[in-house]
Amino acid sequence: MESPCNAPPRTAAEDRTAAEEGVTSARAPAVALAPGLALLALLLGAGEVTAQTQVCTNTPAANQTIHCVEGAGSAADIRIDTQNPDITTTPTLFSAVYADHSDTGCIDIDVTGSSIETAGTSSHAVFARHRGTGDTAIRMTSGSVKTKETNAHCLRARHFSMGALPSS
Repeated sequence: MESPCNAPPRTAAEDRTAAEEGVTSARAPAVALAPGLALLALLLGAGEVTAQTQVCTNTPAANQTIHCVEGAGSAADIRIDTQNPDITTTPTLFSAVYADHSDTGCIDIDVTGSSIETAGTSSHAVFARHRGTGDTAIRMTSGSVKTKETNAHCLRARHFSMGALPSS
């Protein structure tokens, strides 16, 4: 299937963290609150806690998830093209590969050769959410995906307005 986006995938120079994107969604505070949550978990005897950082990149490092957002007023496309990501998430409402668009660009996610596992309630391996107008596509070629909790999906695309949700 052809990409619904006109722009090429982002380069390493274009990679950025969720904080640099100005993300204010429910997923962004995981970075800011991680030290506080780690302390609370240790006080409650939960053992070791590993914080995960959200970055908008095609090549996540250890303890990073892919998280790309274009807010209101943006006509930019979101293109994620990741090869062989190895991502495990544990928080509730947390996705391993996530794209969120609020205006007129498209979302195009390609995942090849993955090993993705989510262990949180309502957490998704690959999730594209579009609240504006523009097409949305998710393609996964080879690899494995495992979800462990309730209301968790391997691949999920949700469109709140006008645009195609092609399947492949």
